[in-house]
Amino acid sequence: MLPSALIDHVWVLDGVTRGGTIEEMDQVGVRGVGYARLIGDAYADGRVPGLPPVIASLVGAVGLPRCGTFTAAATASGGRVRIQDFTAARRSALSAMLVGRGGWRTS
Repeated sequence: MLPSALIDHVWVLDGVTRGGTIEEMDQVGVRGVGYARLIGDAYADGRVPGLPPVIASLVGAVGLPRCGTFTAAATASGGRVRIQDFTAARRSALSAMLVGRGGWRTS
């Protein structure tokens, strides 16, 4: 859990407020971002030797910004990207990330 000093906006899946301001977010979009980030980072760090073309295409279609740029603040500045705006604009690509969660077809 993050120290409270680092929390300026809080969003929780279970609906329980633990401090800060609640910002409603798209659960599918946030999960898609998480999957794309994990897969992309694993490949970039060399933890996986390569990605099947279907998965590489799904991750690429999301078009993630660099790590650390997402914000849940009401306005984004200084190169930050509002995660709510990002997930809304890329809803289709992020939803596609979840289609194969039980095991993607790679052909």
